[in-house]
Parts: sequence; structure tokens; C-alpha cells
Amino acid sequence: MVGNADLLQANDADGLVAGIAAARTGVELVIGDRLASAGRMPFVRRKVNQWMTARLSALTGRRLADSQCGFRLVNLAAWSRVTLRADRFETESELLVAFLHAGFKVEFVPVQVIYGMGGSKIHPIADAWRWVRWWMKNRKRATPR
Repeated sequence: MVGNADLLQANDADGLVAGIAAARTGVELVIGDRLASAGRMPFVRRKVNQWMTARLSALTGRRLADSQCGFRLVNLAAWSRVTLRADRFETESELLVAFLHAGFKVEFVPVQVIYGMGGSKIHPIADAWRWVRWWMKNRKRATPR
């Protein structure tokens, strides 16, 4: 419990102090931003991340920092008020878009880039295709309030 908010923290804990500080100000979704250190990301992942983040920025009408970072602090009460249908790697995108469309506050905090601590669970072709299908279905949504 942070202040009056129940939170779920997922994945890397770098930036946790900044994330908790943002959550205490009433931000419902805090997402890590690795792009300040993007040069430390594998080239293909960095380019795909930048491409996906640009697509989601256009979809939401908001300049987003790092839409695919796994570091997230989520206000559980807010999360219970959005509907998510995705169940794979496109869930990060769907959660971000749903929070913005619901009018919830979303902020990005700097986190470190950490790779090499275990194999990736990403299946590049299957997961990219699944994300593109998700984006095609959702790209005509109205911009958030």
C-alpha cells in the first residue's frame, strides 16, 4: 500500500523510488522509460520499441516515452475499471491505451536498461504479428480526453 493506493509492481525494480513518488501524487499508471539509455538495448529491440511507441503515441494523441517497458506500477482500483482482452505481450500496449482513454494519469520514470539476466520469452514473429493485429483493431479509437 502506497498512500491510499494499492499497487502492483511488475518486472524490473529499477526506478522504484521514482515510481512510488509518482504514484503518491495520484498517478494511476507509472511506466519505466529505458530510452534515455537506449544505446544499451539490443538494436532490433530498440528499433521495434521505438516503432511501437510511435504507433501508440499516434493512437493516443500523446507523446509516449517507452510503451513496452515491463516496469510498471499500477493502481489496482483503476485497473479494475478497465477491460483488457489481450493476454500476451500486447497487454502492455492495451493497458497503456486503456488507462489513457479512461482519463487516468500516466507517467514515465527513468529506469536502467538491463539485459542478459535470462532468456527472452518473446517470439519475434508470432508476438509481432499478434501486436500488429491488436494495433490494427484499435488504431481507429478516438484520442483520450
